[in-house]
Amino acid sequence: MHLKQLFQIFILTVFIQFCPAQNALNNNDTTADANDTKTIKLFTSLLEGKKNAAKTDTPQLLILTNGLQSVHEQYLKNLLSNPFFIDFTQKSLTAIKLEFPLKSNSTEQEFKEVTEFVKKYKIKKRPLQFMLINSKTGEEVFRVNPTSDDPAVLLKKVYQLLPDKYKGQWIDNFKAAEMIAEKTGRHILINFTGSDWCIWCKRLKQEVFERGGFRKYARKKLVLVEIDFPRKKPLHKKAAAENNALAKKFDIRGYPSVIILNPDGQLVGRTGYVRGGVKEFLAGVKQMMEN
Repeated sequence: MHLKQLFQIFILTVFIQFCPAQNALNNNDTTADANDTKTIKLFTSLLEGKKNAAKTDTPQLLILTNGLQSVHEQYLKNLLSNPFFIDFTQKSLTAIKLEFPLKSNSTEQEFKEVTEFVKKYKIKKRPLQFMLINSKTGEEVFRVNPTSDDPAVLLKKVYQLLPDKYKGQWIDNFKAAEMIAEKTGRHILINFTGSDWCIWCKRLKQEVFERGGFRKYARKKLVLVEIDFPRKKPLHKKAAAENNALAKKFDIRGYPSVIILNPDGQLVGRTGYVRGGVKEFLAGVKQMMEN
């Protein structure tokens, strides 16, 4: 899941632009009746939203506004009234909308909570921002500053990162993987690769990761993370820094390097290219997972 450019998302208008997201997500056994009249449960208090997230064990989707422009107001109006967005948000997320500056009738406790939130997550002044936060750890999974792109992209990305929606696809967001593993009890497989230059990385992908036997196993047992170090197409500066930090954390010295973590995030083993295809590779992975 390449979320590397996830900080490039949004805007256009109205219902037609949501159809691509609905079609893509319907392929994941999800449906939404556009004719239904629905309203979204949207918290406007950070305190109440956090309480609901803890109670329902759901990630927090923060909608942050500061001096909205007309184009952002129209975008929000369309998004928050979209039946699909309402349906999957209320089943799997706690949606919280915060307006800055805070209203004059906000309580002292609310001011304190929001002030600490702004400081902790280094919130900068933007007309519209979206954040996904792991409610258990408090970690920021990702943040999106809207641009002129189709909002369907955001809907699809958020949907695919929700623990109860994960279908075994490759993602490139380690924090999201931790959240999914924690909620689902899956192990995490991280593939450190040089996708456009490393011969053995390409062979591992072709002989194992693209095979039906591996995909079938991963859909039930693993959270798949790809951390790429390409040479022909440089990564965004922020994404490159995050990948380098992960490589340092797990002491990666060559490619491909495959790391296996248990659902609690503890390292249980490492491997790389293995001759023998899916059968031999999975035999090693399963042995690590049983330890």
